[in-house]
Amino acid sequence: MTRMQVETPDTTAVAEEATQVTVRAKQTQITTQAEYESAGEFAREIKRRMKAVSELMDPPIAKAHALHRDLTGRRKALLMPLEQAERHVKGLMSSYLAEEDRKRREEEARLREEARRKAEAEAAERRRAEEERRLAEASRLEAEGKAAEADRLVSEEIVTAPAEPEPIVLATPKPSADGVSARETWKVRIVDATKVPRQYLVPDEAALRRLATSLKGAAQSVVGPVAETGIEFYPEKSVSVRAF
Repeated sequence: MTRMQVETPDTTAVAEEATQVTVRAKQTQITTQAEYESAGEFAREIKRRMKAVSELMDPPIAKAHALHRDLTGRRKALLMPLEQAERHVKGLMSSYLAEEDRKRREEEARLREEARRKAEAEAAERRRAEEERRLAEASRLEAEGKAAEADRLVSEEIVTAPAEPEPIVLATPKPSADGVSARETWKVRIVDATKVPRQYLVPDEAALRRLATSLKGAAQSVVGPVAETGIEFYPEKSVSVRAF
């Protein structure tokens, strides 16, 4: 294996010069045209010093980047089959957990349906028993000559609503394996973008910046007034310096 070495250059003198430039920059004031011109010359000097720093540091940085790319490439090649194996095994484990959870939900639904049918059957039995009781009572009333009372008793509505079954929630299965932990992560997907609430919409600032760059001052009239759109286009002054 080829061994690549990266030598770090001595930056003591450059660092001292940078400190001096920083002090001078903090002391600089611009209130006249002459001071503005002097500041421009100083800015060009700073640019030249920055270029010198780049010339000093770029070669070892390039070597360090090359070494980094080489080592990370080797690491990636070594990790790739292991990561593929891990994803496959974890996928199988996740599928198993999902299947166990599906079975649990299916069993809960079965038990709820069973409880519902049982409650309905019990309600039907109570209704049948009440009907028999009323018929027997009505027969007794008729025998006593109380036909009106018997008719009223038989015509009254029998209310025997099924009892509300207890909620059925089975314990979530928790398969375990040494060194392995499982967690449930809730995620989200956009099903219909037109129905997303406004508080979850993000302005497309990149598109607005492109509009500002291409149309400049005319961008505001295209988008609309600030008061209506909440978007303001504005100019910002900047200075560029060439090292010559």
